[in-house]
Amino acid sequence: MISEVSESLTSIHRARYPILAGACLLVVLVVLTVRVSAPPPTGAPLIRVRWTPSVDVAERASRESAFRLRRGEAHGDRTWSYNLTDTSSDNIRAIVTDPAVEDTDGLDRREFRIAVPQVTIAEWLTTEFPVLGRMAGPGFREWLSLQNTWPAALTLAWLIAVTRPSVRAALFRGIPPLSPMGMGLFRIALGLALLVSLPGVVELPGTPLPVELHRAGDWFADWAWVHWMALHPDVNWLVLTVALGALALFAAGVFPRATYGIALIAITARVFVVLQYRSVHDIGLPLVALWGLVLVPWDAALTLAPPRWQRGNDAEAYGYAVWWPGAVLGIGLLAAAYAKLDTSGVEWVLGGAAKYHFVEDFQRAPTTWGLWIATHPAWAVAASFVAVAIEALLIFHVFFRQWLVRAVLGAAAMSLLAGLYLLQGHLWPLWWVMLLAFVPWDPLARVLLPGAQPSIAFHPAIRPRHIVFVTAIVCIQMFASARRVEVEPFVSDYGMYSWTWASTDAFDRQVSRKYRMYRYLVANAGENVDVTDRLRTLPKAMDTLTDAVDGLRDGAVLAPADRDALRTLGAMYESAFNAPVSRLTVLRDEQAFDWQRARFYQKAQGERIGIIELPTGTFIPTGRVGEGG
Repeated sequence: MISEVSESLTSIHRARYPILAGACLLVVLVVLTVRVSAPPPTGAPLIRVRWTPSVDVAERASRESAFRLRRGEAHGDRTWSYNLTDTSSDNIRAIVTDPAVEDTDGLDRREFRIAVPQVTIAEWLTTEFPVLGRMAGPGFREWLSLQNTWPAALTLAWLIAVTRPSVRAALFRGIPPLSPMGMGLFRIALGLALLVSLPGVVELPGTPLPVELHRAGDWFADWAWVHWMALHPDVNWLVLTVALGALALFAAGVFPRATYGIALIAITARVFVVLQYRSVHDIGLPLVALWGLVLVPWDAALTLAPPRWQRGNDAEAYGYAVWWPGAVLGIGLLAAAYAKLDTSGVEWVLGGAAKYHFVEDFQRAPTTWGLWIATHPAWAVAASFVAVAIEALLIFHVFFRQWLVRAVLGAAAMSLLAGLYLLQGHLWPLWWVMLLAFVPWDPLARVLLPGAQPSIAFHPAIRPRHIVFVTAIVCIQMFASARRVEVEPFVSDYGMYSWTWASTDAFDRQVSRKYRMYRYLVANAGENVDVTDRLRTLPKAMDTLTDAVDGLRDGAVLAPADRDALRTLGAMYESAFNAPVSRLTVLRDEQAFDWQRARFYQKAQGERIGIIELPTGTFIPTGRVGEGG
């Protein structure tokens, strides 16, 4: 009897992960399909009231006041939209039973409450907790679409697969052996590399950034404390100082697990503030990799403080320290390859789409090699193929433990990053830091420290906490790529260079704006003074003006937030230079690319195109300046 019970418990224990996966799937299906009443609307809900023909204007106004109805638009002679400011059941009962009211819309005439539709539990959750909707997109409605079928299926397959020991052994067989000394060397190199590269990567102006100029960014950029930090440069400086100090201690081996955690929190806070200024494509993926390294026992060797007490099997996470960053890089680059093929198909390769991006980003590039490739179709196709091939194939290094194989694939990744810098001018230092994971640290440790302990393999004693991190990034990336969404800094479909164009003419028409620069003049004592250099010293001033001028020239009407940003810019200029400014004369400089000669030429120089009014957010073209003035 006891043996039968024991065997039953053993069977249940072995099946716990499939059971848990099935239960999770059931919960997801319930959340996405079961319908409940939507939460009542907040504020004054919009309703419609149709009055009887006998109600005149005075009587209608009297009843609107009595029923707390704020009038909106008319819909015919007798029907009006209203915001109902009193949603009590007594007031609603009075409305629907009043003889002067012929009909209503938006009210439950039997329950005397606001009528609410039936929605799924997922939609109910996104209404009650808006943060969920902001993280997932416009509610969860689109999660049941066909585009999510394959990532959902792959996610389920992954969850079931990782419950099987044999599958886990195959998936994580490439976690390399690593000695404590090898990991110690990796820790020192990682700490020093972050210490050197971080200040330039997360650089911020030393002046406050007014709220009106903050990016309307992703969820992580829109917390109140992040906006507050953007207004306090001294606090930002302190956060960066804490991060750098903690990194120095981490590299030196002073309580490295604690100091790494402190540095990571400070770095993340600083990145959230950087999101108020710009996109962080150069930071997001490395930040994910850094968070996954919190599981590493950094105090195993080469520490100044005595290492913590270790259990007999405590060293199983050594190899994970160098495997995880490479896995994250491989997943990110694979997603980038998918984005190219999903957006442009094989034409991205066969049409040599890389040439367009070389030309597009040439202003940053330190060489003209990209322009030469762009004007040689065969080389452009070859460059496009090599880029996609490296992005798609780098992930396979996670299945190889041999340091030579890892080093070769790491060199391929390095060539991709080198091309990104030499041909397009994007250095992305933190992505280079991730390449440290491909360095053969164990052979290096044996050379530098001949008496070091032998390497200890992570495989096959992988722990659940590591599986959770790997599962999270794999599943999230599948949905991010399928939905083509981005929630900076942690989630991206990596579609930055996924577009191609039907012809060079089509490319020129679309990206001409990128090679258009505006200069700005201010009238002073009857003369026009160029204040472009002054504006460049103000946070986000040039970007704000460029976006406004481009939009207004295209006939767009600026949103209230954009008009507020222009007024704030005028106030910033006056505060910084003690000179009021309400209008700027706009000059245009523009270059264009000659696809035959592989060089840029000046298409326009100092062309006066109009005046932008900062207080009103309006643009007066040159031909109408007299009319506007």
